[in-house]
Amino acid sequence: MKVKDIVIGQRYNDIIIVGPKKRENDYTYFGCKCARCGKEYWIQAKHIGSAKTCRECSEKSEIKDLSGKRFGRLVALEYMGRKNDRTLWRCVCDCGKETIVGYSNIIGGNTRSCGCLEKENLEYIQKNSTNRKSASKDFFGKLNEHPLYGLWSSMLSRCYNRNNASFKHYGGRGIKVCDSWLPCNMGFQHFVEDMGERPSAGHTIDRIDVNGDYSPGNCRWATNEQQSNNKRDSVVVHYNGCRVALTHICDLLGLNYSRVAHQIQKGFDINAIIEHGGADFRRRGFRGNTERYKNFNRNITIFVPQLEDGTEIAEENVTE
Repeated sequence: MKVKDIVIGQRYNDIIIVGPKKRENDYTYFGCKCARCGKEYWIQAKHIGSAKTCRECSEKSEIKDLSGKRFGRLVALEYMGRKNDRTLWRCVCDCGKETIVGYSNIIGGNTRSCGCLEKENLEYIQKNSTNRKSASKDFFGKLNEHPLYGLWSSMLSRCYNRNNASFKHYGGRGIKVCDSWLPCNMGFQHFVEDMGERPSAGHTIDRIDVNGDYSPGNCRWATNEQQSNNKRDSVVVHYNGCRVALTHICDLLGLNYSRVAHQIQKGFDINAIIEHGGADFRRRGFRGNTERYKNFNRNITIFVPQLEDGTEIAEENVTE
């Protein structure tokens, strides 16, 4: 509103003008009071009439009410305002301890307890309990001597142990282990039942969706080649309608993967790269003529004998 139209004592939406005006940094401010919470503060003249209420009440009205709802071991009690652009909720854990949790963390499932769940999981891993029966019907030794126990405990450590060198790539990115595989829920037994025995010593556990959690529906036994293809930074091309990891194509054709991947990421046509034997288009022989090879095409359309000899090219579950 214009300064001359603002009246002391007048109410505009839920803002009551109660004080004099002042000039600061070439802006005119009025003292006001929030009709909802009673807070007094200064407001710029240009915002009077358009602002509904004070910032705190406005933010609170836009926040979804979580009071009484359960998230893992936590039950949300009350809204605690905002701090550092984070919406905070006071929660109580099943163990009785209260904690302040960010809205996004509690809704996204990144925080499921006051810290006691993570502590229990770590203690269980470190203890290497030998008092329980083995999860495998054909195994009668100590639990920590089971062939899959090391893989299972390493999986938990990557997701929950902040001292693990790989934590930043797993737990640090929000990757979790499903509840049924956690130590507190007889997780090792469920893990063996869901995954089955490892096909060979060369197979390791792999997440199909690299951004998803460790769970029965998102995990498989994979070879080292499948693991290397199923990465967030994997380069993907298309052949006969299938998404194929570039590493697989380069292995079949005997091309230098790093060089080919670099050319593709620079926007060169995969067909031109294959025709020139995985050439580096930065070389002198291609300079001044490189635009003819650029079209960001990743579909292999040319006839390549090595790819037509019956070799199976399976679609890899990778993300670009």
